[in-house]
Amino acid sequence: MMGHKGKSALQILGSPDDLKFRSCLTLFGRAASDSSDRMLFREALKQFHGGEEDPRTLELLRSS
Repeated sequence: MMGHKGKSALQILGSPDDLKFRSCLTLFGRAASDSSDRMLFREALKQFHGGEEDPRTLELLRSS
């Protein structure tokens, strides 16, 4: 995915997979135990979603 500079997640994956991708980046970024892994997920969120984590995924994580 990171090699697709200049394209949105929607252009690459279509809908609703672009939304699933954001949710996965949020979840895996929070679950990663290694700082280099966390950085990779943050960079992907930045590139494809303006750095914004998925609010629904965060809500579900808080409630668990």
